[in-house]
Amino acid sequence: MADVTISQLSELLAGDLGANGYIPVSQGNTTYRIPFSALWTAINTNTFGSIEADVLIVAGGGSGGRSASNSAGGGGAGGIVYKSNIVIPKASNNNIVVGIGGLAPSSSNLKGGSGQNSSAFNFTAIGGGGGGFQDDSGSINSIGVNGGSGGGAAYGAGILSTGGLALQPSSSSGGYGNRGGNISNSGSYAVGLGGGGAGSAGVDGPQTVNQGTNGGSGLAFDITGTSTYYGGGGAGQNCCGSITTGTGGIGGGGGVGTANGTDGLGGGGRGGSNSNSAGKGGNGVVVVRYRSNLRLADGGNVTSYSSGEQTFWVHSFLTTGNFTTY
Repeated sequence: MADVTISQLSELLAGDLGANGYIPVSQGNTTYRIPFSALWTAINTNTFGSIEADVLIVAGGGSGGRSASNSAGGGGAGGIVYKSNIVIPKASNNNIVVGIGGLAPSSSNLKGGSGQNSSAFNFTAIGGGGGGFQDDSGSINSIGVNGGSGGGAAYGAGILSTGGLALQPSSSSGGYGNRGGNISNSGSYAVGLGGGGAGSAGVDGPQTVNQGTNGGSGLAFDITGTSTYYGGGGAGQNCCGSITTGTGGIGGGGGVGTANGTDGLGGGGRGGSNSNSAGKGGNGVVVVRYRSNLRLADGGNVTSYSSGEQTFWVHSFLTTGNFTTY
């Protein structure tokens, strides 16, 4: 008995075998005949009751903190959840929530705003934490906010300020996130630390150098058919403006030249001051991908791509909506 490839099976079913061939299936004393043509239609339309899909969920990034004229930490990236081969029932309506990025502070001496959560299929990505701002009184204002990835710290007189903690990896959905940058040793210089990214922590820095450090790097996923980085942390800023602002993490983190985190990537916004604005966090995204010769659902921006003999359908949600299967 010889095996056949999918392409050969397609040719056979288009000829006499498809018209006259069948598979015998016995149940008790009765034998049923399933036509090959009907089986092939079922395979193409995936009418077996469910869809197996891969899902990428990215939360909104946190915004950078804002000082009056001193240092501020960058916002943490939105947490990321990636799940393979989840089962989605046919003829179902599934709510997709896309979190927006944290708003940039509206006035001086405020911590950055946290991003909103994104969710789909009972999995949740946690919004990124906001960055701290320089506090010469030594209070907790200089500490980054916890989030999917944590916001970066800033100078705090008399204390070694810490970045916000990453809440995503230990959550019930699991996933990716890292802490914000920490003050590594004491001194008198204004330093703003980068927010955490999905792939690495925000960069630490000492208070012995007047600097802003880089945001943590994001992670690359090829769920759309093209490898793309998501979840970069926002850069920190020192007291002297963009000259010493760090670089935003790859994956949409705000930094030199671009204050805001990138929408659709969940990047954190950069830290800022009155003279060099803090950036808002980038909005999140939810992407659903499944393999089928035919489209099997509505919702989001729908594209497709081929890999070998396989066709993949991609539903990208930049705003909240519904994934509705046929």
